[in-house]
Amino acid sequence: MRYLRSIRIDLAIFLISFSVLFFELMLTRLFSVTLHYHLSSMANSLAMLGFGTSGLIVNLWPSRFSQSSLWVQVPWGATLFAAVSVFVTGRVWDRACRWGRASIS
Repeated sequence: MRYLRSIRIDLAIFLISFSVLFFELMLTRLFSVTLHYHLSSMANSLAMLGFGTSGLIVNLWPSRFSQSSLWVQVPWGATLFAAVSVFVTGRVWDRACRWGRASIS
């Protein structure tokens, strides 16, 4: 049973990491259309800043991230990430359409 729990945690971390990297790839493409092409690397820089900040928070307050609360925090974090991703992508695309810099084709 302990082995199965470890596989679930590893699978959750893999899926969340994969979705974050895929989202960053999509933002890079979207920013290259909406902003100038050389500013599209801003998405990757912001992701690195976010990863570093989250690691700092976990190290500063380890009592908030215990093994027992992991099963509650991971689904909430993934849901929050999904909601924020959809919101940010919609805002960027809406702004690009208003400026006339985006095209569907």
